[in-house]
Amino acid sequence: MGHDLSLTRASIAPIQHVLAAMRAQGCWIIHTREGHQPALSDLPANTRWRSQRIGAGIGEPGSEIIEELAPLPGKTSIDKPGKGSFRATDLELILRTPASATWC
Repeated sequence: MGHDLSLTRASIAPIQHVLAAMRAQGCWIIHTREGHQPALSDLPANTRWRSQRIGAGIGEPGSEIIEELAPLPGKTSIDKPGKGSFRATDLELILRTPASATWC
């Protein structure tokens, strides 16, 4: 949304180390990313307004999880229409469904 990401990028290496350690233990990792319907019908009005105000696009390329932190193929990933991971997603169902994954 037009923010300076240089400080955010500093967190990538530490997160990579945590992901590697959790994967080595076989822990269940659920990735989330914010994204919206193509027509932006699920985009809150205040988010649209804030985005337009700073000149950033919503629903445009750039919503992918960065390669350094991306989920492994076949692993759980949730697309969500906002900051919360439970609203308008299947996360609760996924968490309540018995899985072969290990809780750590």
